[in-house]
Amino acid sequence: MKVGFTGSRIGLNSVQREIVRKILVHHFTHGSEFRHGECVGSDVEAAAIAKRIGYKVIAYPGYPGNNPRNLQFRGHFAGNDVVMPPSEFITRNRLIVDASEMLIGAPKELTEVLRSGTWAAIRYALKSGKPTMVVHRS
Repeated sequence: MKVGFTGSRIGLNSVQREIVRKILVHHFTHGSEFRHGECVGSDVEAAAIAKRIGYKVIAYPGYPGNNPRNLQFRGHFAGNDVVMPPSEFITRNRLIVDASEMLIGAPKELTEVLRSGTWAAIRYALKSGKPTMVVHRS
């Protein structure tokens, strides 16, 4: 299974962490891949969970706007098996969704927000017909 992930930079809370872990365990098979944006916070935390389960971890670093030198939000997860070339956030999110069979989203908000990369990735996955699980904060 190729699982994509999008989440907020504030990180996962304990409920989100446990639900993401359970989803990843449920969908794991030999050769499973976990794709994330390698931002600080939720991306790196979920990647660490996926790595412990046995997923091949693939990072898609991103940058804001059209400034590829601005990697201030990059999490530099040491457990990545593959690191793709950096791309602009919106492009990066679409690459993750397009290369995945399903998406897990862990937004910080309880309702959809228009100016949010996490929610934009969730909307794109839904529009693309990808199974999408939104794990809300409680």
